[in-house]
Amino acid sequence: MKRYTHPTFVIICLLIGFLFNSQLMAQGQNTASLYQEGEKNQAVLNQLGKAHIHQVYQQGVGNEVVGEISGANNRGEHIQLGDMNMLDIRQSNTGHSANTYQTGEGNEISIKQSDAYNKGSNTADVYQDGVANKVKINQRLRNSLVFINQVGEGNEGDVYQYGDGSHINNEVYLMQHGDYNAAEVDQLRQQQYADIEQYGSLNEVKVVQKRGDFNTTELWQNGTSNRIDVSQQGNSNYSKVWQSGNNNQAIIRQIQ
Repeated sequence: MKRYTHPTFVIICLLIGFLFNSQLMAQGQNTASLYQEGEKNQAVLNQLGKAHIHQVYQQGVGNEVVGEISGANNRGEHIQLGDMNMLDIRQSNTGHSANTYQTGEGNEISIKQSDAYNKGSNTADVYQDGVANKVKINQRLRNSLVFINQVGEGNEGDVYQYGDGSHINNEVYLMQHGDYNAAEVDQLRQQQYADIEQYGSLNEVKVVQKRGDFNTTELWQNGTSNRIDVSQQGNSNYSKVWQSGNNNQAIIRQIQ
């Protein structure tokens, strides 16, 4: 029987390390902390620039972390417990934050945060528990925010956000509990918001919001083989869909 260190203990240790490393970051130094227990775990972390902080904890067999960090003041906390979990993180320019937690087997996370104007401040937090769950996040420009929680088997979340402005614009909160649920969210520019919850199995959601302000989508699915497809373009759009049961379909188009 496999035994893993209690997650609370791991998080406390990382927080202590983070506080210590913050002092070094204030001095413009890059810092990286790596803790590995088990067999055949791998971590490759390249930090170019200044004042980056990244901490990695891996426990189990065959886990892998690959990171390419450039610019300044990018940070991340990454915990992987289990076997064959994979994290690929890319941060460029300034002020991005990414925190990930994976437990189980064969889970994958890919995060890319970039900004052409050196104002950064994209945030991504991901929690995965189960088998063969996948998350892909691509945040460009600045001030995008995403939280993803996946529990189960074979769930997939794909988020693309193109941010802008001096405050948080795009926000995605995605929760998937069950098996083989899929969610895809594309949000471009100002003040979009999507809150998606999926419970059950084989549910699908696709959201596209762009070219306007104040687009809002709140979607909830509970059951099997439900499908929601939302496309909103323009100003002040709003959609809210609740599906409970099996084989329901909803298609929404609000285009100005």
